[in-house]
Amino acid sequence: MSVLALWPTNIWAENLTGTLSSETIDRLIAIGDEYEAAHPHAHKPAAMRGGPEVSYNLLKDNRPETVTFKAILGERMRHLAHAEGFEVETEFEAVCALRRFGPGEYAKPHNHRSVDYVAVLWLSLEQTDDRGDRHQRPAGNRLHLIDPIAARSRFLNHTMLHAIRPLPGLLVIHPAHIFHTSEINLGGVDTVALVTNIRVIDPARHYIQL
Repeated sequence: MSVLALWPTNIWAENLTGTLSSETIDRLIAIGDEYEAAHPHAHKPAAMRGGPEVSYNLLKDNRPETVTFKAILGERMRHLAHAEGFEVETEFEAVCALRRFGPGEYAKPHNHRSVDYVAVLWLSLEQTDDRGDRHQRPAGNRLHLIDPIAARSRFLNHTMLHAIRPLPGLLVIHPAHIFHTSEINLGGVDTVALVTNIRVIDPARHYIQL
């Protein structure tokens, strides 16, 4: 899959419903909600926290469902890294959290500057028979990857947005530098997803802390 004609980008998009059962997905939601309840200030900006950043990492959880997801994510990242031209021994580190977008909410355009890849696994959302380009409820929830070249020039013949329509069980991994956003959730229930930030650990490089 390629986002740009002038800026080729590998994106992993896979429906995991044949690998993750509905019971496993429900358990992942329950586990994520458990962590969210224990960290009520997670995801809040500094002005709203009133204190240091509070976060958690679902990948540290040892329950079977999270262990299974971690294994799947690692395997897919190794496949993607091979396609991206990384060395075979390249390793990765990751942090994962549950995100909910209620009715009327959306993710504003952003990227992740401190990491290399972002993985999104949609767990639950309101679905509809959305044929063609008709914006039926909930036309929101679609993930848009923004073409950084076409976004800067109206003279280039490129589509600025590459839309991905999520379904429960869909896993998408894309480079973190790509700006992305989501449509407003026009449904009546929360859109629930696991969002994972992934960093490349390159053993051939000898980085030190500044």
